[in-house]
Amino acid sequence: MGYDVNLMLRHFAGKFTNILITSEDASLWNETAESIVEKDKAFEIQYQCKIIRLPYFKTNPGNTVPLIKNLGKTMRNIKPDYTFVHGLESHAFSLGMLRVLKYGGSLGLDTHTLYNQIKNASFIWKLYRSLLLKPIIVKRINRLKIPIFFTAQDNRHFLIHYLGINENLVYTNEIATNLSVFYHFIDAGLKSKLQMQDGEKVVMYIGKFDEFKQPHLLLDAIQLYGETAPFPIHVIMGGPKNKTYFEKYFAVLPKIKNIRFTILESIPNQELYKYYSLADVVVIPEQNSLSALDAQACKTPVILKDDATNRERVLKGGLVYEENNILDLKNKIDSILRDPEFRNQLAENGYQYIAEKYNYITTMDTILGILNQHTSVK
Repeated sequence: MGYDVNLMLRHFAGKFTNILITSEDASLWNETAESIVEKDKAFEIQYQCKIIRLPYFKTNPGNTVPLIKNLGKTMRNIKPDYTFVHGLESHAFSLGMLRVLKYGGSLGLDTHTLYNQIKNASFIWKLYRSLLLKPIIVKRINRLKIPIFFTAQDNRHFLIHYLGINENLVYTNEIATNLSVFYHFIDAGLKSKLQMQDGEKVVMYIGKFDEFKQPHLLLDAIQLYGETAPFPIHVIMGGPKNKTYFEKYFAVLPKIKNIRFTILESIPNQELYKYYSLADVVVIPEQNSLSALDAQACKTPVILKDDATNRERVLKGGLVYEENNILDLKNKIDSILRDPEFRNQLAENGYQYIAEKYNYITTMDTILGILNQHTSVK
């Protein structure tokens, strides 16, 4: 996932000359080009790296994957010792990927596509896979013995059975969290700011408000309490908002006895741990999210949609609900809110599980070791 690239730049700051190559496109984050440049500068200073944003074009106005221009030329000029490519299957790289394979030094690649997402692949991507990705790029990856990393078992299935990557080149790179950034901490000032009351249960969602994350499903589940909520419930939701989506689902919030809603703007990453720590449960209704690990690192149980990846991520510290079953989501929320002992057990077990399996420092050092191992074999 893209989070890994961010964590790499942080972890290897000062150890290497680190360069991030990406596109100038900022639309996915509802940012302007100018605001992105300012944030890039701040990040470069803090983590001693260089960010290069290349021009791009899109195959259609609604496409969230831009086609990056001049990637090959840029790689040829830099000639790095190590290169880590996020999303080897993305047609954003186009023919530039061949230059990456040629000039990238010791290479590592990862995937952000789950096998269950293939059914929604665009025609352009399927064409790219058939004409370039599988017959040329994947063939060269196998011949050069380039290691490929997956963040979930479903990724592994995609790499081996759909793209045809040799199984002995595929390594685990479980998405991880930063335990020095995410930890349990109760901030009395934040409790006061959010007007939290003694005895109320806090249900939280932090993430994007859009058709992909579908946080309105949490609203739907909470409304099933009707007027019979057995305790005060405070639903706190925050994050960047797609205007059309937000106006459709959140313009008018439900008014329910014993339940109140607080909608926040985007929360700075460095403040998230304080919010997660205040919640009784964090709900992420759709997709797979790093936030599920971050929240558990703060000793807060998490509820996710049921799939193989999510079951693994909340194995000790949360629950999964049946997809498209809002009643099941409500019942899973209720089972945690009603039973403090069960909630605390999930919180402690989840933290231990995350600390042992999803610590990003271990993950980053493992990736570097594998890259060095493959370099020495060549």
